[in-house]
Amino acid sequence: MLEQKDIETLNKDFHHSVKAIKGLRCSAHLDLLRGLDAVMVVIVHFLDMFYKLSFDNPSLIAKAAMFLVVQGISSVITFFVLSGYLISMSIFDPLRKGTFNWKSYLVNRFSRLYVVLIPALCLGAFWDILGARLYGANSVYNGVSLGSICVPPSVVKHITWENFFGQLVFLQDIRCHTFGSNGVLWSLSCEFWYYIIFPCLLLAFYKGRQASLKKRILLCLTGLAGIAFIGPLMTFRFLLWLMGTALIFVPLSKLIRHSKGLRVAALVLGIICFIWRLTLTPTFPDNKDRFLLEFLLGLSCMLCMFFVLHDKEPLKKNIYEKGSEFLAAFSYSLYLVHMPFLFFLRATFIKEDRWPLDWEHAFYGGGVLLLVLFYAWLVAQLTENHTAKVREWAMQMLGEGKKKAAVAAADNIDH
Repeated sequence: MLEQKDIETLNKDFHHSVKAIKGLRCSAHLDLLRGLDAVMVVIVHFLDMFYKLSFDNPSLIAKAAMFLVVQGISSVITFFVLSGYLISMSIFDPLRKGTFNWKSYLVNRFSRLYVVLIPALCLGAFWDILGARLYGANSVYNGVSLGSICVPPSVVKHITWENFFGQLVFLQDIRCHTFGSNGVLWSLSCEFWYYIIFPCLLLAFYKGRQASLKKRILLCLTGLAGIAFIGPLMTFRFLLWLMGTALIFVPLSKLIRHSKGLRVAALVLGIICFIWRLTLTPTFPDNKDRFLLEFLLGLSCMLCMFFVLHDKEPLKKNIYEKGSEFLAAFSYSLYLVHMPFLFFLRATFIKEDRWPLDWEHAFYGGGVLLLVLFYAWLVAQLTENHTAKVREWAMQMLGEGKKKAAVAAADNIDH
């Protein structure tokens, strides 16, 4: 079992805690990784829906597009590893300080999830129903000549109350389908159940808390029941999520942390690991070895994060750091709301076959991408950017008061 002194060591020597990365440049690197991956997911779906893609096309632009399209799964695996690291820190920190409680933890997690998810589902319903009514049965909303990834064969058949409410309790790909055209919601059910399973199992074996044997057994059984409920594939991806947790237990090199030259070298190694991640997926045609591929993707992300975490320079609010913060600030909204809107634009602009992949249509596509990014940013201004206020309101409604709400906010890292 984990002793209290073990957690204190993690915070003191390993430099892995919520407060330990805030205000340091390593947090900007993590923000950039999260933001770029969200943008990458959008680009993958955009290219797949709008353009004629083929490995046989010898042009440079076609080869670049195909390279990007196969990166979809790598971006999602990166989200899992990042989430495992950040969420685990938000649990270990209050455990170390003796302030962890389920009420604060669940308010933090539910507010983060639902502040964007509920509007995303409503907006998705709006765009899907509008598109289906405008373009009729003989359209992409009924699977006519689409064949796109992350979109069901018939969007109309997936616009059901069962799927809508199933998303609200995170049962997609467990007991229901994803709602409408928003196929990317599959990963959100993984995240939610990992948020529940991990602390249950951790607290069942964490010796620092004074808990009865009965309570520990109950927590352990709850965690194991959750694993049985989500099934083998989600359980495997939980192991990838735990790669982020494992980073908390890997000591950073003191030599690297105190040498500017070695910190630069560590950043270079982090970039190399990121590039390695990008080159992995094309080497696994048709994802025949899915589990090996996803394991290697998770490992490459874990290594990338390990190296960039050595950058302890204070934030200087330069262009790089401001840009990273900007992207991360609406990355969650971008991930959740882009698909139905992008799908509607596809039905609007492309009546028959996809665009040819040439420079002229690449220019048009750039305009579409900017429109989608602006749309997601606008949604974030009305939803995601108010998460802290919603969290504080929820804590006060539950009788925690302003002081405990402030403590809960300090213990939390948004992801």
